[in-house]
Amino acid sequence: MYKNIRDLREDKDLTQQELANILRITQATYSRYESGELDIPTAVLNSQIFTERMGME
Repeated sequence: MYKNIRDLREDKDLTQQELANILRITQATYSRYESGELDIPTAVLNSQIFTERMGME
């Protein structure tokens, strides 16, 4: 799943920092999500801003 999140981000030509800013989290936290160190909260995955920005509507 974590690789899929990274692939989605890269497909949208976003840096970790840019996506972290969109999600209103730190880049360090986002990086930990992407590496699998932290589980991505369901609320983040289901958030309207995430699904719209990543084209998952």
